[in-house]
Amino acid sequence: MMKNPKISSTAELRLRIMHLKSSNIEIEEEISHLSQEIAYTLRPEVFLKKSVLGLIKDREIQFGLAATGINLVGGYVINRLTGFLGPIKGLVLSLAARNLALPLIRNKLEKFIS
Repeated sequence: MMKNPKISSTAELRLRIMHLKSSNIEIEEEISHLSQEIAYTLRPEVFLKKSVLGLIKDREIQFGLAATGINLVGGYVINRLTGFLGPIKGLVLSLAARNLALPLIRNKLEKFIS
């Protein structure tokens, strides 16, 4: 840490204040960048991608694992959304939504894994 120099004039004081303000701005920018990086790393999809998929090196196993997870979550969401319609309507809408949504999700899955 830098020792505080003795300030003998107003000009030196103003110069020192300007220097401290500029170093303060640099530190604030660095803290902001680091906090954004931490927030990004703690997002569930990034955490999952880096931990589970990072441990498995085989692309086919990665794809299968991710597809299974997406199928489970997608099926759960579809069932919750269509469950209040009654058993017959809910089943029909659930099957239709699955047949339409899951191929679209699988097409985007390769982008998520890579």
